[in-house]
Amino acid sequence: MTSEPAQNNVPDRLGQIVAEARRKCHLTQKDLSAKTGIAQSDISRLEQSNANPSIRTLERIAEGLGMRLQISFVPPEDK
Repeated sequence: MTSEPAQNNVPDRLGQIVAEARRKCHLTQKDLSAKTGIAQSDISRLEQSNANPSIRTLERIAEGLGMRLQISFVPPEDK
């Protein structure tokens, strides 16, 4: 059984994206929690890829980061 590369594993990549964006904004998880009303523990779980957030939660996080949420579907890479 082969595992998917990290860049193709959406939950893992999502956690990385949120953590990187938060750090670029110089925010702690606690700061982001205060801006979004999302519990710090939930932000931590998301960043550790232990959560499956709703689109609305992702929108709130994007807003708290001063960003907008963009979701796209892309064709698979040729093998």
